[in-house]
Amino acid sequence: MSHQKQLIFRSKVDVWLMIVLLFSVVIGTFTALKMIIDHFSIFNLGMGIIIFVIAAYLPLWLFARTYYKIDEQHSHLYIQSGPFRWFIPFAEIHAIDESRNLIASPALSMERLKISYSNNQSILVSPKEKGKFRKTLEALINEYE
Repeated sequence: MSHQKQLIFRSKVDVWLMIVLLFSVVIGTFTALKMIIDHFSIFNLGMGIIIFVIAAYLPLWLFARTYYKIDEQHSHLYIQSGPFRWFIPFAEIHAIDESRNLIASPALSMERLKISYSNNQSILVSPKEKGKFRKTLEALINEYE
């Protein structure tokens, strides 16, 4: 793998989750605009902006920026999901298992991999190319055992 320094894997996105996220965007935008237009005040403007950011901008950010980067040069897995980020050194990863756990995670699909690392910590991811992601990461992890 020495010729590849970084591999980026986008998250797989389940259709039902895409529908929920888009519904949130539409409802959040509509609610914010209605609040501002119907009863304009500085307070309603502020609340409208907060509602828009939480209900519309955050889901779009999660949808657009959920990915997993295998960074061979820096020997870590970098996970980004909207504003949230994780750096997991390869040397700390001790297991990668299939999972369909519903717990909140940087995974936009139910076809997930559970990455166990460090002191009883784990994170769920859902790369589109799950097989390639797992094979690549396991090969690098084996180099650190």
